[in-house]
Amino acid sequence: MIKLIYNFLLALGTGFFVSYDIIYFEHYGLGLAIIALVSSMYDLSSAISDIPLSILFDRVSPRFVLLIGNAMRIIGFLIFFIDPTNIALVALGQILAGIGGASESGAVDALVINDRLSKGESARSILAILLRLNAVSTVVGAGLGYFIYSWDPRYIWIAAAITYVISTLLLFIMSIDPPQKMEASNGVSNLWSSLITSGRILVRRQEAWLILLGNAAALGAFFTWQAKFFNINDSPNMVFIALVVMKIGIFISSFFIGKFDLKEYGLIGVIIFNCTGLAALATSNLPLLLVGGFLTHVTCQSILIQVLGAALHETLPNDLRATAFSVLACFDSAAVVVVAPLVGIAAEHVSLGSGIAVSGILYIPILLVLVWRIRNMDRLDTSNLVKSD
Repeated sequence: MIKLIYNFLLALGTGFFVSYDIIYFEHYGLGLAIIALVSSMYDLSSAISDIPLSILFDRVSPRFVLLIGNAMRIIGFLIFFIDPTNIALVALGQILAGIGGASESGAVDALVINDRLSKGESARSILAILLRLNAVSTVVGAGLGYFIYSWDPRYIWIAAAITYVISTLLLFIMSIDPPQKMEASNGVSNLWSSLITSGRILVRRQEAWLILLGNAAALGAFFTWQAKFFNINDSPNMVFIALVVMKIGIFISSFFIGKFDLKEYGLIGVIIFNCTGLAALATSNLPLLLVGGFLTHVTCQSILIQVLGAALHETLPNDLRATAFSVLACFDSAAVVVVAPLVGIAAEHVSLGSGIAVSGILYIPILLVLVWRIRNMDRLDTSNLVKSD
C-alpha cells in the first residue's frame, strides 16, 4: 500500500505543473523558442543519466537512487519558483529535474510490479492499476494546480516540491528489496555488451525508427497545446480541460490498440485521422474544434505509438528487452533535443500552428514506410499463393 501511495504522490506532484509549465514560463517573459530550448535540457540530462541510474537502482541501492532523484526534482522546482525569468537558472532547473525524472523512469512502477508479482498477481492487472492510478492522480494534481495557478502561478512549484518531500519521507519507511548482486568477473562486460547489442538491434528495426519519428512528430503539439488553449480566454481553465481531454484520449486508445496491425491499412487511417486532428489544433482558434482536434490527435497518437511498441516488443529477445527500451528512450531524448528548439523558434516567430507543422511533417515518412511495408507484405502473400497453386 505504501508503494502505491508513493506512486500516487509522485504523479500528483507532477500533475500540479504538467498542464501549466509552458504558459508559466511564458507568463514570466520567456519566449517559446527559449522555453523549448531549456526544456530540451531536461531530455538531454535524462538521456545521459537514465542508464547509469538504472544500473545503480538494480545493482547498488534502489532507495538511494530514488532519494537522489527526488532531491534533484525538489531543487529544480524551487529554482523555477525563485527566478523563472533567469534563463540560466531555468536551464539548470531543467537539468536537475531531468536527472530526477530519469531516476523515476520505470523504477517507481517497478517497486509495485516486483512486489505484487511475488504475491501472484498478473503483470497485466498490475499495469492496469498503475495506469488508472497515474491518470487519476495527475488529473487531481492538475485540478488543484488550476486553483493554485489562478491564485499565484509560482506556487505550483511549491505544491509540487511539498508533495515530493512527503513522498521522500515515505522512502525511509518503505520496504524495498535489496538489489541483485553483480558478478565481479563479468558483470560490467555483460552490461556493456547488452547496451551495444541493444543499440545494434534497434538500428536495424524499422519499428524503432518509426517510434522515434512518431514521438518527434508530436513534439509541436506537445510544446504548444498549453498556449493554444490558454489563448482562448487568457486563463488556465481551458488548459485544465485540455488535460482531461488528453487523459480521455489515452483511455479511449486502450480499447483500440489490439485492433490494429502493422500489416494492415487500418493503421494508415489512424495516421490520417491523427494528422487531421493535428491540423485542426494548428489552424483553429474555436474551442470546440480545438478540443475535438486535440482529442483526435492524442487518441490516434497513443494508438500509433503503442502498436509500434508492441511490434518492437515482438522482435526483441527477453534478455535484452528492458535494456533495449532504455536505449530507445535515450535516442528519443536525443531527438527531442534536436527537434524541440526548431518547434519553439517556429512557434514564437511565425505562429503556434507553424510550430505544430514543423514536427508534424515527420508523419509523412511514417506514412510512406508503412504503406511500403504493407504493399510488400501483400506482394509476398500473393507470391506465396501462386507458388502453392
